Amino acid sequence: MKWSWIFYLDRVLYNICRIYTNRMDVMFVIPPSQLNVSPEDISLMSYNILLPNSEQGWWVYKYYHPEVPLVERTWEARKKLLESQISTDIDLFTFQECALETYASDLDFLSETHTLLCHRRARIAMVTAWKTDRFELLADYHLNRTLVVVLREQTGKLICLVNCHLSAGRHPKERFQQMAKALKQVGKLKARFALDMVVLSGDFNSSSEGTAVLRFLEDGIVEPRFREAMYPQVEITSKVKEHFMGRFQEVYRHVTDATTLWARNSGASMVNYKSQKPRLAFLEALAQLFANYASDPDYMTTAELEQWIQDINFGLRGSEYRSALEKLSDGNLSKQAFIELYLEEVKAGKHWAVYNDLLRLGISLPEPRPLIGKYALDQIWLRSNQFECTGVVPPLSAEAKQRIEAGDFPPNRWHPSDHFPLMVRFSPRMW
Repeated sequence: MKWSWIFYLDRVLYNICRIYTNRMDVMFVIPPSQLNVSPEDISLMSYNILLPNSEQGWWVYKYYHPEVPLVERTWEARKKLLESQISTDIDLFTFQECALETYASDLDFLSETHTLLCHRRARIAMVTAWKTDRFELLADYHLNRTLVVVLREQTGKLICLVNCHLSAGRHPKERFQQMAKALKQVGKLKARFALDMVVLSGDFNSSSEGTAVLRFLEDGIVEPRFREAMYPQVEITSKVKEHFMGRFQEVYRHVTDATTLWARNSGASMVNYKSQKPRLAFLEALAQLFANYASDPDYMTTAELEQWIQDINFGLRGSEYRSALEKLSDGNLSKQAFIELYLEEVKAGKHWAVYNDLLRLGISLPEPRPLIGKYALDQIWLRSNQFECTGVVPPLSAEAKQRIEAGDFPPNRWHPSDHFPLMVRFSPRMW
């Protein structure tokens, strides 16, 4: 009899645990409507909105397919889409690629419900926002590529929120240094405030897999011998770097697909990634573009150069124009210098702009394989003994994925950025 009761209790506990686990599996991936189930929940959206082209960001139109009318690429059109995606019910926001001069008007649809704080040391800046009637700002620090704030929630809970937009491209050392400096500041704040939750949120400009930033957040230490697989020759740090805040958890990892950037893999049409050499079809396309403007087969006059720039940039402006002026010889731009100029643009990561220049002027490239580049650059990391993440919203809907797979790449008529947002729910720990 004794053993039968033990067996019975064991089965009851097992089924309770199974029901609880299954409930959590279902609840963990949630729709946006479930971001604030309880008054104690804290919701957060992280979103790289793509630089507003209200006063800055004139080049944003090059992110769009040339078939999209210019009026639909304006900030007015993009802002309407953005406003339709952003719920004022969300408690906290970390935005990236905002404009320092215009952020207040660019995001004015949040001004009645939220307080906005812009990173004051960068023109392409970060904005952190919080519900005015729920949170109070206690401290803010404007560091290199990070914006650190401490907020007091109305129940007294203290939250440290780090808005990140780390360096892009082939700069793993810079990304790590930016994160290390931010966590050093958080460490100082822990000595000053009894922090209940630390959240790192934003565009990390690299995958969470195998990076120095991941190693630092999960293990708390990076040694001089550490190398990232993609950059084996780059020394990340010359001395041991540590933090003592415990293990951070990336809340989307292992839960749902968190690829927030789905882009046409246009760079693969231009450069062989293995050899890092330009493809023949790309060189031929550049030669054709040059011939469309140059009256001489070997050089382009200043007047012809200016016509080319006017056509691609709607004005005498842009990195192409600055580079062309530097490469002028006796008032002319050689064909070789023209090609080198565009190769430099691609190397700098602006293959999207080059693709737009060519396509808009009637020059196409072979379709890349794979067609779509998928990147999990946006991340949300949590460290807390008081809160846990109880829900994540998938960044893309099934419909959005189908549209992109059919060749309708964002930004476009229905999405205003090249990134999709992350949305999460934090709840007080049950035990």
